[in-house]
Amino acid sequence: MAKKVTITGATVLEYLERFPDLPSRSIARKLNEDHPLVFTGIEAARALVRYYRGQNRKSASGKFHKPAGSVLDG
Repeated sequence: MAKKVTITGATVLEYLERFPDLPSRSIARKLNEDHPLVFTGIEAARALVRYYRGQNRKSASGKFHKPAGSVLDG
C-alpha cells in the first residue's frame, strides 16, 4: 500500500510543480517564507524538497515523484 501524502508534502509538491526549474534551496526558502508555521526552518523545508525530487540517495533519478494517492492525482 502506498504512503499517503501529508499536507506538508502536498505543499512541497505544489511548489515543485509551480517552480520546476528553481534550485531546492530557493524553493525551500520560499516555502519557509510563505508557510512559517508549517516549515520549522529552511533546512527542514529543503529536506522535504530533496525527498520529493528523489535527491536523497545516490541512485536518485533527479525527478520529483508523486506518491500514489497524492492530492495531485486526477
